[in-house]
Amino acid sequence: ALVSHTRCLGVCGTSSPSGCGAYGKWCLHLGLRSSELERILLDTTASQETIATRVRASLRRSRQLSAEVRDRLRDVVASEHAERELAQRIVEEKRIRVHDARVFPDLVFALRCIAVHNELLATVRLERQTAFDAEESEHAQCLQALWKHATGEAEAPPRPSAEWSRLGFQ
Repeated sequence: ALVSHTRCLGVCGTSSPSGCGAYGKWCLHLGLRSSELERILLDTTASQETIATRVRASLRRSRQLSAEVRDRLRDVVASEHAERELAQRIVEEKRIRVHDARVFPDLVFALRCIAVHNELLATVRLERQTAFDAEESEHAQCLQALWKHATGEAEAPPRPSAEWSRLGFQ
């Protein structure tokens, strides 16, 4: 890391390789002999959720990935076979030499997190299209459960009432 910081100081005047943009990434890659993706996956201080978010952002920015792989990343589904196959394609296209045995399994796990996120997002988008129907018992039960989990109170107030504004309802 010291080597990459020193080289960056000589070119762009910043002490942070990330402040140098593409040159900073090149300095880190050269100095640490690892890609951005490897550094993200091997970060022992970050949570798995943070790592998955960083992996997704890194892969979206990558100019080394084919359009097909980018599309598969956007549409990846939670399937161990699909995740492993996509991870293998990413490793090949980015020409990552897996130095650490944790890199590939951690990439597969990050892709699984991305897949679950994609599925959850699709479900939320679908559910958002459903209009509330006060006569529908399932809708009333959902509101009751929301009230109980959000406030800790067993019984929800009648709708409409000012008490619902505590949860953001109008």
